[in-house]
Amino acid sequence: MKKLIWGSILCLLMGTFACTPEESDQLSKLNNAEVDHFVFGRYYGHCLENCTTVYMLKEDGLYADLVDRGYPDSTIAFVYTSRTAEYVTLAKKLLADFPDKLMNEEEETIGCPDCADQGGYYLEIKQGKTTRSWWIDTDDSRIPAYLSAYTAKVRKAVEELEK
Repeated sequence: MKKLIWGSILCLLMGTFACTPEESDQLSKLNNAEVDHFVFGRYYGHCLENCTTVYMLKEDGLYADLVDRGYPDSTIAFVYTSRTAEYVTLAKKLLADFPDKLMNEEEETIGCPDCADQGGYYLEIKQGKTTRSWWIDTDDSRIPAYLSAYTAKVRKAVEELEK
């Protein structure tokens, strides 16, 4: 009888403390295709400190770049340790808000990023074997209106991640 009671208590405790389903590790879909990775950030061609700040979001985490200077591209290196879950959630939200219209842009350079030392935003999406990237002006008057709100979100996310 004692074994039955202890067994019941054990089952009850296991049920009470069982894991709950976590947020999906899967990244968002964009244009009905799975996203393998999403890179976002900003850069400045001429500055005295860390001039390049970009992050890569993958299924297993969010990773900061390993460079201080230079224009970002698809060959940039990233650290191997992920940022905290809070920051991963922030980056996933940024990916979920990614403007579909940007995928239809023919040009990779939008506006004149860093032409007047104002810096630029870098975005990159990898889906399967296809990688698309964009260098976007920080001056809202030089970019399409639909991008202004999104680049403001990128700026805010990068500032939050730099804290």
